[in-house]
Amino acid sequence: MNRRYVSLALCFAVAFLAVPSLAADQPVPASVATPLEPDALYLRVGTVTLDANASLHRTAAAPLANGGWFVIQLDGPLSPQRQSALADVGVRVGQYLPSNAFIVRLERGYDTTRLTRLPFVRWLGAYQQAWKLDPEIGRPQYATPERQAMAQRGEFAILVTLFDGEPVAAVVPTILGLKGAVVHWTESPGDNELISATIRRADLPAIAAIETVQFVEEASELTPRNDTDRWIVQSNILNVTPLYTNGIHGEGQIVGVLDTKLDINHCMFRDTVPIGPNHRKILAYNTSTGAQFHGTHVSGTVAGDNGVNDNTRGVAYLSKIVFNDIPSFTETAMNTSLTTHHNQGGRVHTNSWGDDGTTAYNSLCRGIDLFQRNNEDSLVLFAVTNLSLLKNPENAKNLVAVGASQDAPSQANHCSGGAGPTSDGRRKPEIYAPGCATNSASSGTACNVTTATGTSMACPAVAGSAMLIRQYYTDGYYPTGFASPSDGFLPTSALVKATLLNSAVDMTGITGYPSNQEGWGRVLLDNALYLPSDTRKLVAYDVRNADGLTTGQEVEYQINVLGNSQPLKITLVYTDVPATSGAAQAWINDLDLEVVAPDNTLYRGNVFTNGQSSSGGVRDDRNNVEQVHRNSPGVGVWIVRVRAFAVNQGGPQGYAVVATGDIQAEIPPLSIHLPNGAPTEVSPVNNTDFVVRITPGSENIVPGSPTLHHRVAGDTAFQTSPLTSTGGNNYLASLPPADCGQTLEFYLSAEGDAGSVVTEPADAPTTTYSATLDSIVTLFSDNFETDTGWTVDNAAGTGGAWERGIPIGGGGAPSTDYDGSGRCYVTGRLSGDDVDGGPVRVISPIFDLSGAVDPTIRFARWFYNNNQDIDRLTAAISNNGGQTWVILEQATHAPSWSLRSFRIRDYVTLTSQVRLRFSVADQPNNSTTEAAVDAVSIIDDVCASVPCLKGDINNDGVVDGDDTQRFVELLIQGGGSPYELCAGDVQSTPNGSVGAEDVANFVECLLAGGCP
Repeated sequence: MNRRYVSLALCFAVAFLAVPSLAADQPVPASVATPLEPDALYLRVGTVTLDANASLHRTAAAPLANGGWFVIQLDGPLSPQRQSALADVGVRVGQYLPSNAFIVRLERGYDTTRLTRLPFVRWLGAYQQAWKLDPEIGRPQYATPERQAMAQRGEFAILVTLFDGEPVAAVVPTILGLKGAVVHWTESPGDNELISATIRRADLPAIAAIETVQFVEEASELTPRNDTDRWIVQSNILNVTPLYTNGIHGEGQIVGVLDTKLDINHCMFRDTVPIGPNHRKILAYNTSTGAQFHGTHVSGTVAGDNGVNDNTRGVAYLSKIVFNDIPSFTETAMNTSLTTHHNQGGRVHTNSWGDDGTTAYNSLCRGIDLFQRNNEDSLVLFAVTNLSLLKNPENAKNLVAVGASQDAPSQANHCSGGAGPTSDGRRKPEIYAPGCATNSASSGTACNVTTATGTSMACPAVAGSAMLIRQYYTDGYYPTGFASPSDGFLPTSALVKATLLNSAVDMTGITGYPSNQEGWGRVLLDNALYLPSDTRKLVAYDVRNADGLTTGQEVEYQINVLGNSQPLKITLVYTDVPATSGAAQAWINDLDLEVVAPDNTLYRGNVFTNGQSSSGGVRDDRNNVEQVHRNSPGVGVWIVRVRAFAVNQGGPQGYAVVATGDIQAEIPPLSIHLPNGAPTEVSPVNNTDFVVRITPGSENIVPGSPTLHHRVAGDTAFQTSPLTSTGGNNYLASLPPADCGQTLEFYLSAEGDAGSVVTEPADAPTTTYSATLDSIVTLFSDNFETDTGWTVDNAAGTGGAWERGIPIGGGGAPSTDYDGSGRCYVTGRLSGDDVDGGPVRVISPIFDLSGAVDPTIRFARWFYNNNQDIDRLTAAISNNGGQTWVILEQATHAPSWSLRSFRIRDYVTLTSQVRLRFSVADQPNNSTTEAAVDAVSIIDDVCASVPCLKGDINNDGVVDGDDTQRFVELLIQGGGSPYELCAGDVQSTPNGSVGAEDVANFVECLLAGGCP
């Protein structure tokens, strides 16, 4: 039967039995193995091919006439070094779009040709209006009378996502100005503001035309989905429950349940103690109480207990519950509901409801993925649809999507659950548990049970299994199989999920394994959790995000297979960041699993043939679950490798690895690890230091043996330098400076006291790391957290004096600084303390740029002027210590932080007396005027081709005796800045250095007052 619960404009329907789906509207999923094209954007509106030759940074001859939102595409994944290089040319990357693209904000006047200095920038272009409207709007088959009536009127309930940081205040009036439009609410789920509205179909283009709107999608319609479970999920042997036998029943675990009303008076939950910390079962009930079938039934399956071993006992029957109603169907509401349960102790969250009207990755999915990314140790589970094809939000990346198998004795057969993959080709559902004719609590009765069928019934069974796994780790059962509090730790959700999926077994009643119907199979905990006397062993690695990988990094583990009677199963899981609104592909970060057998056969994650892993194939670029299975593994040491192909956002990226079989963790002699990765760029001036971690294994480190080997590419011999110990297992390696155009190749080595020599990379010097010259050098950087010598001149003002501090906001002033460090320079921190009179000025310390090549000055500025009259925020530069000034810009009313960049040579000659000044006034005193400045820096492109005046070594514009001393120093000592070398290299055929062959010509230049 179907029961419906209707709200104002959205509803959900209890659907226990599978019903036919409307397959005609289903998108054709991409092949999991199909790689993304490097020149394309994959958006919800379709795939857009980007012509590199048409990029703005190659075709624009002048600075941008208009600022706004743009997309920048790189030629590969974003690394920390690339992100820094982009920041150095004034680009702060925002949200990710596949493939290798990011949304960025560029201001009017930005010189796009600066990006030509960065060869990895492939394309730059404006974010197009045509990309903003979800093509799924109007396509769902609506279930509720309210939504059906709206569709007949040509109206839609929509969610409008604004670009990062854009305020809703400017958009809401525009929407309300449309005929018949209604704005229901606004939210801030993350960096993007969200607006819920009802509008006419004809007005969709008008919404998309708003500059600050990023994406428009349709609001969701949600549908709930619903004494053998306990032994099937543990052993699949009648009444055999090994986890219960060993003391694991859910003690200390809390499940969050979002569903219809839970009947607190049923014997599976009832207690005489009030709901709260002392209640035996329910710690929090975050809504009005009631008694409804669905919520009572699923709660009983996951955690119910009447103290009797019968149908009134759930899977994790000694765990406790925090409960709430199903939230409204937005990113913020979903994230808030899950966060509430997390703050009340919930670390596993079961949800048996969903939206059968769409297959899109939408705001509901983003809310779930955002929650799990922000709360690493909370695992969310969702029942998949009971329709034939996968729906929403079980298509979110980080949750566990659960289907229903039949009950004993047919638990190897499918019962209910939509088949995947997701619309962007990811594998869901992932795991099954019995959900046919499941016995559990019957609401409105004292202690009766009733049967129900559907994925709604399977999901709480898997959630209960997840709590048993979590207790296994928290109570210290790993690695010995016995409870040992000293071994206990708090597992990440990635580790719990990896263990859960590693335990799963093929459902033989479904063709193919793994498949888009059964995922990784039916849960069987005894396959993964090692307990005393088990032949199968468990090896687990849990790496949190703070200790994770960035683009290009990898880590290896060694697993020793002792026998081939047990299958070898290795599982990688990581928790990705939420996808960008409007992107067609949900995945952002990409870790890959590689497993190398003792015979050097390479197995890639998720490459399967005939039910087990096979060699060959291509890496999986979209699933955040990867597995390698071998039914009869070779005996010996297997290498398990986790590669960070791309960490585009929110990095570093943590992960969990679980291996099971007749195995033990192999201890190498030594291990060398680069926790922050190997540098890919080196300085032309200073040594480039990086951290090396060398960990003893079966051997101790020979003192003095840790070594860095390096050479210029093309040379034969490596130079060596010892690593510097910084305490414990940590060392510091130091690469020397490089010249323009050079690439350094390098590797590391260390010796064990039994004679082993370990290198990193492992096959060095055949394989080495490489680093090219980073021609961008930071000469000055100030976030205003400390006093670096700035001065203020506020004498001419009667209010709004410049001061360094944490802004408070109000009256047009910023409420935060630009870079998040805290402080900035602002004209009066207090609300209402705006500029009166003036000008008031803040002036930098003196910068010596006499040896710079092609420096750029950057700063972030804020300027508010409510009259938008003649008052300006003026930035000026001086090269004579402040005696005279040249204007860089005069900013008009722009009450948001804007990052500005100026090439200094375009304004003044480089000297040792360069200063920067910001001035603002309210003259006449008739307006509210507020200004702020933050994040001032000077960078230099030391490899830029900069013209010089031959012989003018001190760069003062003339060739005279003042140049002689420095010429002699360059002649005798060598070195020198690029400009000095250019000016001093006066021979007829320049060679880039100052030598004896330049002396005669230099003397002639002196005598003539200039070089010919």
